[in-house]
Amino acid sequence: MAAGRSSSMARRALAAMMIASVISLLDRQILSLLLIPIRADLDISDTQVSLLHGLAFAAVYAIAGLPIGYAADRLNRRNIIIIGIVMWSLMTALCGFANSFWALFLARVGVGLGEACLHPAAYSLISDYFPKERRGRAYGMFGAAATVGISVSLFAGAAVIGLLGQDGVTLWPLGRLPMWKAAFLIASLPGFIVALMLFFIREPERREIAAAHHAPTGLGAFLRQRRGVIALVFAAYGLINFAGYGVLAWMATAYVRVYGLSLASAGFMVGVVMLFASIIGAFLGGTLADRWNARGIAGGRFRVVVLSGVVGAFAFAAWWAIDSFALSFLFGVIAFTMQVASTSTAPSVIADLAPNQFRGQLSALYLLVTGLGGIAAGPTAIAFVSDMAFGYDDGLRWAIIIVTVPALLLAALLAWIFRGYYSRAVAQPPAEILNTEQIGLFPGKRMNI
Repeated sequence: MAAGRSSSMARRALAAMMIASVISLLDRQILSLLLIPIRADLDISDTQVSLLHGLAFAAVYAIAGLPIGYAADRLNRRNIIIIGIVMWSLMTALCGFANSFWALFLARVGVGLGEACLHPAAYSLISDYFPKERRGRAYGMFGAAATVGISVSLFAGAAVIGLLGQDGVTLWPLGRLPMWKAAFLIASLPGFIVALMLFFIREPERREIAAAHHAPTGLGAFLRQRRGVIALVFAAYGLINFAGYGVLAWMATAYVRVYGLSLASAGFMVGVVMLFASIIGAFLGGTLADRWNARGIAGGRFRVVVLSGVVGAFAFAAWWAIDSFALSFLFGVIAFTMQVASTSTAPSVIADLAPNQFRGQLSALYLLVTGLGGIAAGPTAIAFVSDMAFGYDDGLRWAIIIVTVPALLLAALLAWIFRGYYSRAVAQPPAEILNTEQIGLFPGKRMNI
């Protein structure tokens, strides 16, 4: 009976965190649909637009994750997530009041600060709610929620744009607002509801804590012990995220420029691509990760990066090089299916590398690397190549290919060459990992899910 209750609580908690992830992506990615009217109203360049989508959000999102990860290893993780949701929802609303580049930049910084609370705390919670043999699928589902959130943001954003119209709307008591400002205000509302839902989720007991007499004395000591394998994992996933986030920021704009779609149609099309990719990719990545890990195949969960890097590089190139819109859609689905398959395995790889008391901090450090290397650098790299090497609207497609394909192939190469090294590192942890009931921290209490 107790096991049944624990299992039910784990499923409810995962569902709530998945909804929170969907909302976070709604508030984060709706900007990608609004780039064209924002660029026109605020009179800014492609590079400035990329900074709004990348650096303004990603710098704070990545850096703030470190102290938040430290807190997640020590404090109530559910409450950390609730505070973050309220924060990013308020700051998304403030984006709708921005009248200059710098005002919008600062509001996006606030969105990044709020969203930085979600993943370190959620990754740590999932590792305590689910046993090791089921984490790959649980993390895969949580990762799928993020890409579903991208689809939802694009579908919802396209619908909002269609309803509001290009001329804007009058909202009481604010008066007449441009379409993009009203869209930000509407996007901010669901987060407050999700924050209330999370009050019904209970904090689980912490498991797989390193015994005090064996554990490293702090994060610095732990990182020194595992610096080689951590650097490898961060480099490979950082390159994957660099390519994925770069394309994601420019997908809707590229569909407008390359294929002549309307902004609303482009948002809908990108939403369809991401919806298919998130469902297929999360299942594929989680299943392969758990299966390869259980069979003891060299590289285990980390080996998914090899598959996604090679297939993804081909698909990303074909997606934007081809002139057929139908084939472009097909290759887009394949490309982001590979993206989701690999990134959904990252949390379970991190959980395998770190004992409980360092998982939040290592997750935050991972988000720092992928935030600066992916969310910030990816969109800006594509914009820089587009502005400097081409300088015309259709050149965006070639800039995407030039930036993403080498990054994906390099990630696959790293994961393949060092797959054996990764497996040996996981098999020989730096500290003795014990289940909590074995060391008497929670005697008589065990969570069988």
